[in-house]
Amino acid sequence: MSNTLDKTIARAEGFLKRFRERPVAHLIDGKPDAGNGTTFETHSPIDNTVIATVARAVELNALSHELDRALVARLGEDASLSVASYCAAYRACDNRSKRERQIALIVEVGAALDRYVHMPLLRSALAAMRRPARIAGVGALQEFLERGLLSFRGMNGAGEFLAIIKTRETAVMQAILAGDDAPFAEPA
Repeated sequence: MSNTLDKTIARAEGFLKRFRERPVAHLIDGKPDAGNGTTFETHSPIDNTVIATVARAVELNALSHELDRALVARLGEDASLSVASYCAAYRACDNRSKRERQIALIVEVGAALDRYVHMPLLRSALAAMRRPARIAGVGALQEFLERGLLSFRGMNGAGEFLAIIKTRETAVMQAILAGDDAPFAEPA
């Protein structure tokens, strides 16, 4: 019995070696494609909903809350808020990679919304998710998605808008992390 098992394992190792050495190409449009590291949108086989975009939106929501909580903790609950104190707390959080991920997710989720806003039934499907979203504790995310859908539907493509957000948010982040205590004006 052991001899058979050993032969099977040895044979399997030959196959596995090939997979470990290089990516496995998938057939895309009838041609082998090893991919480029990005993800495809994943559609549910049940109702064709877009799973990957929802997952990124949930990640964005959770990450934004995490970053906000960290910033508030550094500011202190009773501290007076100014641009300079905000910048000092932002730097003290020392979470540049998470801030970069947040900006990337904003652009990714925004681009996905831009693609999906014109899909038939999306608005009604999103509306149907209101109650389940509230029950699951992600009502704020649901509201964000619905507001985003309405806003994006009114645009003639969101590419320029998303590029502006990415450029401005990245510039503010870099300025703050470089020591700038006034990268934007005091709020009125």
